[in-house]
Amino acid sequence: RGLDALRGRDGIKIGDGATPTEVFTVVCGIEDIDINEQADTNKLMRRDCTKPGSIPSALIQVTGKSATISGPGISDTTQMEVLRAAIGFPKNFKIDAGYYDGTDAGVGAGTFALNGVITARNQKAANGSTTMEITIECNGIPVWTPVP
Repeated sequence: RGLDALRGRDGIKIGDGATPTEVFTVVCGIEDIDINEQADTNKLMRRDCTKPGSIPSALIQVTGKSATISGPGISDTTQMEVLRAAIGFPKNFKIDAGYYDGTDAGVGAGTFALNGVITARNQKAANGSTTMEITIECNGIPVWTPVP
């Protein structure tokens, strides 16, 4: 069964960095989660040496892989200082994914685990409500662990 939109059953969770057992806290208010995994590339143009008058062809070189996580939602003032303090510092994050089945808990499909940096926390106040969005640039690609 496919994920019914990346549900983020418990939203984005941020780790406290404690050892040996790190504690993860839900970033309250996040309503949607976008995970964008991409290959970073360089495009080289190569000419066929046997046909010097021909149009060159592209050769794509993969230079790395990266991922960006974003999560818009309603601003939760109880977590504003935690998120502001985390901007620019590497943190561990978890995102539980699943699908709706009509129950309160839904069905878990697995967890994305990642290390990354909150690079932006945007906040907007309009029409009596305050929304926010965070952006996390990942160190590498999130690790997916399916529910057994």
